[in-house]
This record gives sequence, structure tokens and C-alpha cells, in this order.
Amino acid sequence: MIDNSNFLYFNLTIIVPAIICFIRIKILPIEYLFFLVFLFTGLVNEIINFINISNKVNSISTLIYSAIEIQCLVYIFSRWRGFRSIFIRNLQFGLFLSWTIGYIIKINPSDTAINWFRILDGIVLIIIAIPILNKRNTQDTLSHRLIVIPYIVFTVYLITLNLLMAFLFNKTTQPLFINLYSLITIINFLSYISYSLAILWAPKKQQYL
Repeated sequence: MIDNSNFLYFNLTIIVPAIICFIRIKILPIEYLFFLVFLFTGLVNEIINFINISNKVNSISTLIYSAIEIQCLVYIFSRWRGFRSIFIRNLQFGLFLSWTIGYIIKINPSDTAINWFRILDGIVLIIIAIPILNKRNTQDTLSHRLIVIPYIVFTVYLITLNLLMAFLFNKTTQPLFINLYSLITIINFLSYISYSLAILWAPKKQQYL
């Protein structure tokens, strides 16, 4: 079995893209301000979980972070897709409603309960994000892809893992799923490297006289 404690410090490497984004935020397009919020709340959540004050505090922190994550990413991806503002607001409201219902209604009350609404939110974000990868090459395409690709990889892996757990989790398979969940830390670490490069290579916002 993989010793997950060996990877705990990797989660804190989110501080690297957060610092880079904070330093460059004044010269970056508005979408990166929301990306900074996403990174900063992620960092706070990782610190709280690393300190491990209590399971209740950890759960509340992760709950708040997941809500902010969804709102920030749907705004970023929608802006990059060129959606109209009214459509973006409706999309944000719809995903927030889905997120809220997901944490009020538990489909399975067991300890391994799967939040199907959270999975739905992830699928919607993936559907919005995939066309960004097919956009013609421009100055900002590389930066966008370096953010979108890690998110898609992470979300697909997490959704697949949760679906497998919903049907296959038991005492026999528990060690396997613990190991599979440990890999999420590695995926996050690689994502933070990609995010850092995306911010460094992001084009400066247009200046108007």
C-alpha cells in the first residue's frame, strides 16, 4: 500500500502558481484574477487539511473550496469560449444550484456516498473546456491549454474513481482505492507545474489609450 503521508507536502506546492499569479496579476487578463482566487482558496484548503485540525473543519474547508472552484472555472472557461455575459451568469447559477442540491440531498447515506451532482458539475465543466483545446493557435492558446488539460485529466480521473467506488468499494478493495486516491496528489503536483507555466506564458492584457 502506498504511504500517502509521503505525498502530503506535494499538495502545498499549489503555493508556487499562486505566488506567480499574484505577482503577475496586474498585467494579466481578467480571467487570471479568477484563477488567482481559485489558486488561493485551494492553498488555504490544502493548509487546513495539512494541519488537520478536525474532520469537521476539513470538510467545511473542502466544501467551500469546491463551490469557489466551480464558479471560478466556469467563468474562466466560458470567457475563453467567448460566451455572452448573460449566458455565463446563468451557467454559474445553474452549477451553483447543482452544487447546493448535491450537498443537501445524499443519494447514498453511507460513508462512501457519491455526490452525483458534483460529478455532473465536473462533466459540464469538461464539456465547456474541451473546445478550448481545439482553438486555433494564438498568443494565449498555450496558456489556456496548460490550464485546461490538467483540469480535464484530474476531473476525469476523479469521476472515474468515484464511479468505481460507487459499485466496487468494499473491505477487500479498500486498499486498492486508497492507493488510487493517493495518485491524485501526484496529478495535482503535475497540474501545479502546468499552471505555473501557464501563468508565466500568459499574454499581457490589452492596454487601451
